[in-house]
Amino acid sequence: TALASLGIENDAKLQEDLTKLNNLIPTAFPDNVVAEAEAAAAAPFDDADKLTDLRGEMLVTIDGEDARDFDDAVCVSREGENWRLLVAIADVSHYVRPRTALDREARERGNSYYFPMSVEPMLPEVLCNGVCSLRPNEERRCMAADMTLDKDGHLLDSRFVNGLMVSRARLTYREVQAALEDPEGEEAAGIEERAPGVCTMLEEAAELADILMERRRRQGGLDFDLPEAEFVVEEQNGTSRVAGIRNRQRLFSHRLIEAFMVRANEAVAEFLTKKNAPLLYRVHPSPGPDRLEDLYRSLRYCEADLPLPKAAKASVPTWLPHVLEAAAETDQAFVVNRLALRSMMQARYSPEEDGHFGLASSCYCHFTSPIRRYSDLVNHRALRYVLGLDTGGPIPVGHKLLEAAEQCNSREKVATDAEREIGRRMGCLLLQGRTGEYFGGVISGVMNFGFFVELDNMPVEGMVRVETLGRDYYVYDEERQELRGEHTGEAFRLGQRVTVKLAGVHVGRLEIDLEYQKDDEGRRPFRRKDDDRAPRRPRPEGKFGKRHDDREEGGFKKPFASRFRKDDEGRGGRRAFADRKGFRPRFDKKDDELARQRRYASESWGGDEEQQERRSFHEERDFSRKPRFERSDRRDDGERSFRKPFGQRFERDGEGHEGRPFRKEFRKDGDEREGGFKKPFKPRFHSDGEERPFREHGFKPRFEKKHGDDRLWNAESELNEPQKDREDRA
Repeated sequence: TALASLGIENDAKLQEDLTKLNNLIPTAFPDNVVAEAEAAAAAPFDDADKLTDLRGEMLVTIDGEDARDFDDAVCVSREGENWRLLVAIADVSHYVRPRTALDREARERGNSYYFPMSVEPMLPEVLCNGVCSLRPNEERRCMAADMTLDKDGHLLDSRFVNGLMVSRARLTYREVQAALEDPEGEEAAGIEERAPGVCTMLEEAAELADILMERRRRQGGLDFDLPEAEFVVEEQNGTSRVAGIRNRQRLFSHRLIEAFMVRANEAVAEFLTKKNAPLLYRVHPSPGPDRLEDLYRSLRYCEADLPLPKAAKASVPTWLPHVLEAAAETDQAFVVNRLALRSMMQARYSPEEDGHFGLASSCYCHFTSPIRRYSDLVNHRALRYVLGLDTGGPIPVGHKLLEAAEQCNSREKVATDAEREIGRRMGCLLLQGRTGEYFGGVISGVMNFGFFVELDNMPVEGMVRVETLGRDYYVYDEERQELRGEHTGEAFRLGQRVTVKLAGVHVGRLEIDLEYQKDDEGRRPFRRKDDDRAPRRPRPEGKFGKRHDDREEGGFKKPFASRFRKDDEGRGGRRAFADRKGFRPRFDKKDDELARQRRYASESWGGDEEQQERRSFHEERDFSRKPRFERSDRRDDGERSFRKPFGQRFERDGEGHEGRPFRKEFRKDGDEREGGFKKPFKPRFHSDGEERPFREHGFKPRFEKKHGDDRLWNAESELNEPQKDREDRA
C-alpha cells in the first residue's frame, strides 16, 4: 500500500528528498529552536568595547560561487623577513550557548549536509546566513588567530583574541585565481575597484601559501588529487532536470585557503594542548604494516616509473608521499591515488591526541568552520574558556567529551554516505534515455564479479559484469587488481582505459550497467606484454594421448598402434581438459569394466578355490606397508600405547626403563613359527636363572566379558597368573 506520492522519479528534487529520507537527515528546525536563534541574532552588541578591534585589517573571504555561509576570512602581510597570518573565524559560540535547545539541535545534526540543489544546515538560517556569516562591509564578531611565521613557515608566535571585524570583499576561487595569474587583467581590476589594496595582499598571500605547502611536503604530508563531482541542474516546467555533470576543478586558490586553515587549526590545537584544555582532536592514524605492504605489492604492477622502496622497507610509510608526487600529472595518477586512498585509515574526532598522518601534523584539530561543524563549535568554547571569556555554561569534559566525539563521527559518516548516494542518483538521471551510447572511461575498481568504469568527463561509475565478457573463466588477482581470462589471456586492470556501451540504467537500484566493447580488430586491448595476441592454449589430446587429426608428412594418418601412448608421460584429452576450472572428466563404463576383469583374471582360476584365492591374495597384496598405528597390550599401569616395529620393542625393567630387545635376546633355536603359527607358550628365564612368568603381577587380560560371572581368560595369561591370584579367583 502506498503511503504517499512524492513525485516523478526523474525529478532531481525528488531524488534529493529520497536521499535525505534514506539517511535520516533532519530538514525543518523545531519552533523553539528557531525562536532561540532569532532571539540570539537580535541581541545588541553590549560588549563591543571588550572586543579586539580588527576592522582596520585587510580581511577578505574566499569561497565558491554558490556559497552562502562565510565563516572564515584571511589577511597576510610581510613583517621584515617574517610573515603575519591573520585568520578570523565567525564567533558562533557567542550565539549558541551550551545546554540550550539550539545547542541540542546542532549537536543532533552534527554538521551541515550539502546537496546539488539544497543545503540542510546545522544552524537555523538566521544564524548561518545571517549574523554569523562574515558578509562584506558588515561588522561581525569573530575569534581570530594572529600568527607570526618565519621564512620557512614555522610558527614563531601566536595570539588568539575575541574581536570585531569587517570583511573588505567577498571573493570567489575563480576571481582570486584569475587575479593571481594576470595581475593586470579584468578580474584583478574589478577586485581592486571594490577593495583597494586587496590584490597586493593576495600576491603576498600566494607567496606564503607556497612556503606553507612546501613545508607540508617536506614533513611528509599527503596530497590526494581526486576528481570531485559537480552537477548542473535546470528547472523545466516545474521539474528539476540534471543537465550535466563535470569534475570540479581544483585551483591554486583552493590550496591557498586550505594551507591557511590548516596552519590556523594546528596553532589552536597546540595552544589548547599547552593549556591542558579539553578539546576534540582530529586524528588520522597511519596505515598499518599490512595495508602498506598490500599497497606496495599493488603499485609494483603499475606501469608508471615510481620510486618504490625495497620490499623490506615497505611497512614504513615514509615512501608514500614521494610516490604520490612522482605519479602526479601522469597517466597513472588516477590509479596511484585510488590505491593509496584505499590503504588509508579513517580520520575521526577524539578527545585524545594521536596525530594526523595525512597532514603530517603531530597536533591537529578543527577550528575554522563552526557554522557547519559541531566539533569546531566545541573547540571554540574551549578557547573561550582558556581566554577567560564567558562560555555561557559548562564545557564538555571526560565522558561527555567522548560522547560528543562519537556523535560527530557518526554524523560525519551519515553526511559522507548521503553525498555518495546523491552522486549515484544524479548520475542515473543524467544517463537515463541514453541506452546504447558508447563512452570512454577508466577502470576505477576491480572485483571478482566484474569491474567498475568511471566515464570520461563525468565522475559517474558503472558496472561491467563478468558474465558479459564472453565465454571464458576470469580469475581475480587482488594484488595486481586485475581480472584475467584463463583461456584467452584477456586482462582488465585498475586504471586501464576501455570503451563501454551503456546497457541499462536502474534509478531505483542505483545501478548503471555497462558492456565492454572490443576494439576494431575484435581483440581485447590489454594482453600479455610479450605478445600482442595471447598465445593459444594447446588443443586437448585425444583418448590415447595424441590429437585425432595428427597426420604424417604424406598426408596419411599414422598407424593406429603408433598412436597409443607407451609411457606415462602426459595425460589424456579428457583429463587435460578437466584441469581447467569448471570441467570434470567423464567415466567410460566399458573401460572401467575391462579394468575390473583384468584385475581379477588369472591363469590358475578354478581348481582348489580356497588355495588359489589365498595364493593370489598373498601374491597381489603388498604386505611391506605396515599400518600406521597398532593397538598394543595394556601396560602395568593400565595405559594404552602404540606398538613399535618388531625390532625396536624393548623390555622394561622394574624401574620403568627400557633395556635390551627381549625377543631377539631370549628366543631359542626351536622357538620359531611353524606353518605360520606360533608354538605354545613356554616360560622365559631371566639372567639370574630364576624361573618367573614374563608377565608381572597385576596383569589384566586384553579381552573379557563385562557381564555375568563367567569370564574368558587367555590361555597364556592362565599359565602366567600367580598361584595366589588363581586361588582368590576360585
